[in-house]
This record gives sequence, structure tokens and C-alpha cells, in this order.
Amino acid sequence: MGTNFFISMNLYLFVNEGRIKGKIFEYTQEYVARRWGQNGLDTVSMVSGKYLPERWYPLSDFCHLLSDICAKLASGDTSNIWRMAREIVRNDDGGRILFKGKDPAEIFMSTKHQDDQYDVGKFDIEAVEVGHISIHMTPQIEDDHSIELWCEFYQGYIKGILYLTGHTGEVEKTLHLEKEPKSCTYDIKWR
Repeated sequence: MGTNFFISMNLYLFVNEGRIKGKIFEYTQEYVARRWGQNGLDTVSMVSGKYLPERWYPLSDFCHLLSDICAKLASGDTSNIWRMAREIVRNDDGGRILFKGKDPAEIFMSTKHQDDQYDVGKFDIEAVEVGHISIHMTPQIEDDHSIELWCEFYQGYIKGILYLTGHTGEVEKTLHLEKEPKSCTYDIKWR
């Protein structure tokens, strides 16, 4: 078994499990530093340079980090996860340029803008009516808790994008953990 076998196995695991770019880890680290300071970073074992911005990492690593943040810093309150994601998007200069003043339908009918940041599962998108889109996401991860955390994070991500467009609205999340494949639906409505 040579090096190529292990490289192939690692790529296979990333593709089947889902993967995230290191810059999402960096943004999360910046948020933790702003919100809880150096003590918060130490509590969740976040050290500078651990994740390289352009490198891909397993979705499970990110969900483990989200779990630590939730349990060790947020007293188990998962709503901090969507708030964190929303703030990450709202404070991203690239996101402001990409989404400011755009039509939410144009943005949410495609996942093309996120392909350079993460590849976490299958997205089925439906325009329900004017000002209402439904996104059904099936994440490439098995653990129920990790699915809940990622779905919470993604809800905040969507809320941040909606804010940057300049439209007001809501993002309702529904988890579907009782059936296979496990998934999550987001109903995005705006005015």
C-alpha cells in the first residue's frame, strides 16, 4: 500500500463525509476571539495557524469544533451556533461585495457561491413562490448531533446572506432526523 492509496482513501473520506475549507475555521476562530477572548480560544483548543485557509478539512472536524463551542462556551445553547455563522457572513468583506443589493432568489436558487468554501452534501432547491424558497439539504455526515450543529450553522449562514442583500425576512429550519437519509429543510421568506 503506497502513498497514492492513502491519498485516495483520504479524498474518498472527504467526498463521502463532506468537507470545509480552513477559512471557515479561521472565521470561527476570529468570532470566538471577539466573543469570548483568548480564554475562549484556549477552552476550545483553537490555536493560530492550525487550519490553513485554502486547505480542505473533514466536516466532522468542524462539527466537533461547533460542539466544543456550544458545550464549553455557550452553556449548551445551540442558538449561539447560528448567531455565530450569521455574524461570520455579515462581517465578511467578500460576502458584502458578493451579496449586497442582490435578489435573494438569484442567490438561493444556486449553491455555486459556496462551492469554494464547503462541500457538505446534497442541496435540492425549490422556488415555492415569489419571496419564498425552500432548500432541502442532506449533509454527508452520519452523527445526529453533528447534523444538528451543521444545520444550525447553515441556518445562520443563510440569515447572514439575507441580511447582506438588504432584504428583511425569516429562515425557518426543520430537521428530519427520524428518517434516512437524515436531512434539514430551510424555508427562506423575504420582503
